[in-house]
Amino acid sequence: MSPRWPRVPAKRLVALLKRLGYEEVRQRGSHLKLRKIVKGRRHTIVIAVHSGRDLPPGYVGDVLKDVARRHEIPVEDLINQL
Repeated sequence: MSPRWPRVPAKRLVALLKRLGYEEVRQRGSHLKLRKIVKGRRHTIVIAVHSGRDLPPGYVGDVLKDVARRHEIPVEDLINQL
């Protein structure tokens, strides 16, 4: 059974990614690009940072699943860190 994805502001998701070592590469409009070298490969994530709005749960889930897979950590750990 898949976890219930939280609805969170983009700021909280970006803060989590920064704690994991991702760095801002650039921002174009409302899209923020973050990057980190994971196991010798570049991993890039783009987050839509629309002001004042929470990110849709499916979007948050996709990002968390991708990060968890790349770092080989449980998704539940990332959810708890939000």
